[in-house]
Amino acid sequence: MRTTATVSLKSRHLIDFCRTLTLDGDISDEDAWELGNFLNENPELCDEWPGNELLTLISKIFENSSVSESELKQLASKISLIENEFKIYNNEQIAKLIESSQKYDCILPSINKIVAIKSYSNPDESYSVNLSDSSCSCSDWYSQRRHFPPNSLNRCCKHIAYALLKNKKDFAYPEWLKNLIDECINSKKGLNPKSKWTIITIKNNPVIVSSGNSDWINVYVNSDGYFSKFEYNIKEQVWSYGMRPYYFATIKTALGIK
Repeated sequence: MRTTATVSLKSRHLIDFCRTLTLDGDISDEDAWELGNFLNENPELCDEWPGNELLTLISKIFENSSVSESELKQLASKISLIENEFKIYNNEQIAKLIESSQKYDCILPSINKIVAIKSYSNPDESYSVNLSDSSCSCSDWYSQRRHFPPNSLNRCCKHIAYALLKNKKDFAYPEWLKNLIDECINSKKGLNPKSKWTIITIKNNPVIVSSGNSDWINVYVNSDGYFSKFEYNIKEQVWSYGMRPYYFATIKTALGIK
């Protein structure tokens, strides 16, 4: 049985790649060459399951210049076994992880401080940001954000994000908040005031989800040590560019989405 420590995000991508090779129910010598090239281009995958097992088999297959029918059947069987083992692991772990998951309110930190942030469009103008309740004197905050509860993420205009960034050395922000602040700084925009924000914890790791009026939701999750953003289309049930977060099935089940 595989554990979360042995099935990394990269290995999950390898499993997805193998699935594309067997979509038509068969595997060809070209598919075998593609898999060999994929492992060759991503050598780090060969140090863990299932890359190490696939590398051993692929190496034997290509000891000769040609690929036999029996070798292709053996490769197809190995891929099928890997998919089944991974599926069993997923199904058994999801129930356990859902039991340990909890939902929390997404809020900005309450800091007893008022910060002046200069306007980037007009250097002679500045805005007053009150970090105790996440309020700002800018027009964006007054027109779209002031009706939200104090310190909710929807109140975060770009000036509040800049004020939080300015004071990050004095306060221990959680990683998910640092990620959202960086996103605001890079885009030069505040968080979408029309989004609905949810935070859950799975195996003590926070997962942030924002949803709006479109079919797409944003999922912010710690993947292999990095807090990253993923996008999921609820209607089409696909992840953007095929990139899925760790525990993606658990996350969807915990949030009640397909």
